[in-house]
Amino acid sequence: MHMNPNIEQLQQLVTTQKPEQADAIVWLQGNMYDRGKKVLELYRGGYASRIVVTGNNTRVVDDDHVGVRDIVQWLEKEGVDRSAILVDDQSINTLDQATHTVELVKEQGWRAILLIGSTHHQLRAFLTFLHQARAQGWPGRIINQPVNIPWDVKPSGRRKTTREAFEDEIEKLTRYQEKIASVDDGLSYFKGL
Repeated sequence: MHMNPNIEQLQQLVTTQKPEQADAIVWLQGNMYDRGKKVLELYRGGYASRIVVTGNNTRVVDDDHVGVRDIVQWLEKEGVDRSAILVDDQSINTLDQATHTVELVKEQGWRAILLIGSTHHQLRAFLTFLHQARAQGWPGRIINQPVNIPWDVKPSGRRKTTREAFEDEIEKLTRYQEKIASVDDGLSYFKGL
């Protein structure tokens, strides 16, 4: 896959960032339960004492019918106390997830979040969250912790491979450019760390 060098560099940065202490782990609904293992690893590792689950119970993407309600039940079955889980079940897309999560983060006075997406989606998710953080005046840290799914594998609930889904995501960087931070802004964010 031939890619713009800046996009390639930022993709590398968002998919290899080391975990850090944070106020909450943000599980972006998608790819069924693929992201759950990473969420639990960080939670059980003591990186944050709260989990924010953001998405909805109605929208279906490809064959992914797992709603926020299902994710919460899964977390509880895995031993996470319900009091540690905050839920946003009104987000239909990544922009909604970023908007609602940043609002919550500001209300709570939190300074850092661990953002859990997947290999193909993390870049756009990060840029959407960065844009919302700036738009809402939240100066906190976004620590990317995607689930790394091999390029030739289909993430759960998806009809395309990770590579094909990532190619779609690259196209969305242009389509949604008014609602996301630029790739250059993303690179600058990492230079400031």
